Parts: sequence; C-alpha cells; structure tokens
Amino acid sequence: MPPPDTALERAEELAERVLPARAPKRRMLVIVNPYATTVSARLKNLVVYALQGRYSVEAVDTEAREHATQITREAASEGYDVVVAFGGDGTVNEAANGLAGSDTPLTCLPGGATNVYCRTLGIPKDVVDATEHLLRMADEFQAATGRHRAGERPPLRLLRGHRPRRERGRARGQPIRG
Repeated sequence: MPPPDTALERAEELAERVLPARAPKRRMLVIVNPYATTVSARLKNLVVYALQGRYSVEAVDTEAREHATQITREAASEGYDVVVAFGGDGTVNEAANGLAGSDTPLTCLPGGATNVYCRTLGIPKDVVDATEHLLRMADEFQAATGRHRAGERPPLRLLRGHRPRRERGRARGQPIRG
C-alpha cells in the first residue's frame, strides 16, 4: 500500500494507529479557530478523533475575538488537564492569556498561515505530524511528572517541542557539527 499523500489521509492513518492504545483518559479541551488558514471541519474532526485515543476530548470553536481567552479561563476553573489551541498565533495568544496564573498546561496545533509560536517550540508545521508529536510529548510529560516530587514541574524541554541540538541546527539549514 503506498504511503498517504494528503494531510487528511495521514490524519486518518494516525487516528487508526493511536486509537488502540489503552491508557487512563485525561480531559483535554481543544480550542479551534474555524477561520484560521488551514483549519477545516473535517481536519478538526480527524485531529479530535486521533486525540480521543488517549484523552477525553472536547472541541470548542471560537466565535469572536477574545472568545478563546474566556473559554480557557473556564477550562482552568473546570479542571481540564490540558488545553490545545488549534489555530494561528492569535488563538494561541488568547488561550495563553486565559490560562495565565493557572496550573493548566497549554499546547498548540498549527492552523494559521505562519504559526510562529509552533515553529519556535519545534512543533511540526503539518497538523497531522503536530498531532502525533503532541501525543508523543504528552506521553513523555506524563512519564516525567511521575518521577518528580509533588509541586515540582518537569524540565521545560518536556513542555515544548524539544528536538536534539543537531536536528535544530539542521532545520535552519546550518551544517551539523559533530
């Protein structure tokens, strides 16, 4: 069978690979900007489907400016385990503002035209790859938090899209030092 060509085919393949995994489900809120450049209803549904393999997922579309801020404030007070901003940099900014001062972690999936924040954290540009990356990082985060004392946070590298130093240099077109 040839490898999938489109993002939708790759998302369907990812969902099929992820779904069989059995783990206690934590609550995840996905905030979706339906007007972001690369976000579509079908892609949103496939991403949510893939995430449901490990999380109890609720997806909410933003309806106006500052709506993501309001939604994330409610999510923090309702005890969600993680919030995902699926949109562009503006959606991520609003979500971060809503979670400021809370213990609820925020991550993002690229849905905008540029996705500077995602790129800065090393999150893949393709939403399917980013979803797979999010699930892998969540597994590492959960494993790491079990080894830390209560009240301590895991290393920052586990909260963002950490890539080895050699790979980061190569991603910018710099030669690999070795």
